[in-house]
Amino acid sequence: MFVPKPIVRCSGDVVTGEGFERLILPVGLRERIVTSSRPVDDRSVGYMNYKVVNPSILTFYPVNYHRGEITFVPSSLSESKRKGSATEIVWVVKVIPMTCWKSFVAFLTKFVIETYLKNLSRYLESRRKT
Repeated sequence: MFVPKPIVRCSGDVVTGEGFERLILPVGLRERIVTSSRPVDDRSVGYMNYKVVNPSILTFYPVNYHRGEITFVPSSLSESKRKGSATEIVWVVKVIPMTCWKSFVAFLTKFVIETYLKNLSRYLESRRKT
């Protein structure tokens, strides 16, 4: 299935990415990086906090609130020592669904995050082979 690439609405801070905003097509959902920190070495943790700027039924994401934090934990600090894994990604979402949309929002949010992580894994694997 073809899904268009998101459109960058604001590139944000060059170093941290804070303020970066993208528009996800075709639904028109906007996501913005609120705060972030890059790891300084292989023994430090990086993170990114983001929010969905315009959730609504019109953007097919019927929530009143969505904030997420993605943490990147190097294997040297990670509890799970998976073979071949250099970094563990911990993704936590705080979401308040609109009335009567709880099950749909739970399903959709889980599906989207799992898809993003699978795509990232495939991308990184393809880069490792080159």
